[in-house]
Amino acid sequence: MTRFLVAVLLFVSMAGPGPLHARATFNDLARFVAGQPLSPGSPLRRIEALPSVRKHTADTSALTKTWHERRLNTLRDWAKAEVERAAALFSEVQRTVDSKQLKPMIRTQYMRTAFQVGTRSCCTALPL
Repeated sequence: MTRFLVAVLLFVSMAGPGPLHARATFNDLARFVAGQPLSPGSPLRRIEALPSVRKHTADTSALTKTWHERRLNTLRDWAKAEVERAAALFSEVQRTVDSKQLKPMIRTQYMRTAFQVGTRSCCTALPL
């Protein structure tokens, strides 16, 4: 199956300036490799009926379904839980600010820094 796909991709990419090469786009190639439906008028539609291409499409669909079930749904559940936790934290912080009647304040602290390069001719200091 992999050899077949590589052969088709090489054929399409190395073909001279003919009708197949002129109309095949990278999007067509990517959709073909991913097992997704091809765009209308794609030159790759001519090989879509081959048994190996149909098998590749079916295998890719099965892998996509498995990935959705095992990985994507897990990620969605995790993201939902994280959003709920963030919302709960925001509510708790807001209640604390309201109950203690806190006011926003910005505090900036600078540390004294000195830079010196090899000789005494170049020295910079940022005092407080």
